[in-house]
Amino acid sequence: MEEARMQDLIADLDRLRNTMQERLSKCEAQVAMRQTTAEQTEKLDSKIESLRTQISDRIAGSFDRIQEVQEDCDKLKRAISWDLERVAAGKVREKKDLAVAKLNKPRGAVMRRSDQTDDGEDVEPEYTKRPASVGEVALGKRPDLDVVGGQGFQRATVGIGSVVSHEMSISKMRTGQRRKPKRSTRWEIHQSVLQGIIRAFSMDEESNIGVAAEKANCYELKESVWDASLLLGYSKLGLVSNALLLLGFMINILLQSTFCYLVLYLPHIGDSYTSDGIEDFRRWYRNTS
Repeated sequence: MEEARMQDLIADLDRLRNTMQERLSKCEAQVAMRQTTAEQTEKLDSKIESLRTQISDRIAGSFDRIQEVQEDCDKLKRAISWDLERVAAGKVREKKDLAVAKLNKPRGAVMRRSDQTDDGEDVEPEYTKRPASVGEVALGKRPDLDVVGGQGFQRATVGIGSVVSHEMSISKMRTGQRRKPKRSTRWEIHQSVLQGIIRAFSMDEESNIGVAAEKANCYELKESVWDASLLLGYSKLGLVSNALLLLGFMINILLQSTFCYLVLYLPHIGDSYTSDGIEDFRRWYRNTS
């Protein structure tokens, strides 16, 4: 009896040992699976963090780009109002005299005194471009702003890797540009004086200094007064400019009305075209010549 009981106990112990081994192998498999899951979760967290950083940089770059476009729009509005005022005053002769045309110059270039017009009027200066952020998506070269019709801004969709490489190339380019020697204000003054002397000796008779000064300081009646009258009441011109524009417009209307009156009623005035009048005119012409 005792031997049979001992054998039963040994068999029970074997079964328990097998059961414990199976449970231990299952626990080891679960631990290994949890370790693998933890590693994958850590990798996913690192990827999510990197994507979050890239997205925040892109958002910051987009905000900077929007602010830059807003500044460009404000500068374009100021240039257009400046050009309208100069067109109304009759001081725009060529395309280069327009402030809008000068927006085609490279960014960061400040206009010198030698770039001004012959009228001696101050032109609104260019504003330097602030550096772009790291996550900013570059749009390439800015489209030229023409007087007839400007082209819109170009949009480009660029991947994250290309953005990083493009930003690295832009940073290298800006570093090279910063290393260029800057010219002093004295050099600009010398250049402006030299350009003024060259212009003074190369002017023709119709565009000398006296005529330019007279045209810059006086308002003369001409055919463009009808075009300038379209700007009558424009607040940016100021009260004095609007008053002078209204005065010139009314005087031009008076002169045109008087001329039309003379043309219409001259044939009906007295004996101007009778035979005696024509003979008197011929006799007067012979005596005077």
